[in-house]
Amino acid sequence: GMTPLRVSIAASIPSILLLMGLTYVAGRGLFGVYVAFIATFWVGPCRVIRGEVLKLRESEYVQAARALGYGPLRILARHVVPNTVHLMLVNFALLFVGAIKNEVILSYLGVGVVDEPSWGIMIDNAKMELGGGARTYRLTDAVVTGCGTAANRPTESISFSYAKVDF
Repeated sequence: GMTPLRVSIAASIPSILLLMGLTYVAGRGLFGVYVAFIATFWVGPCRVIRGEVLKLRESEYVQAARALGYGPLRILARHVVPNTVHLMLVNFALLFVGAIKNEVILSYLGVGVVDEPSWGIMIDNAKMELGGGARTYRLTDAVVTGCGTAANRPTESISFSYAKVDF
């Protein structure tokens, strides 16, 4: 299994370097980028969810359910998962923005997506035009921010509905 030491080791490697290496090994293109994202993006949420589960394990309602003889699956389904869903959703929203950013970086550097539409490829192809001023950079930032906000809004509303679960 994944021990805390293995998770810490995986978290200690700079993510962009790990993504570049994994994309190179898995092959250039969308498949390689997906493999690299899957192999690296689980570390942060894993640590957060594990910490929350360890905290919830000692909570009074979990102790009471255990004392009443409820099995681990019922405790997990009724108490632990509902109280960690909001963390999963927030991590998803943050990773979504990170995935966009990293895909752009990988494709711009020529390691990521090759024959597919990509913001990194578009930026690379428009290098000469980007020297024209800060207006182009502001527009690019606005588009990336808009995509991140679009992913964050539904996640935020769902997260708030799960944040205070009382049993």
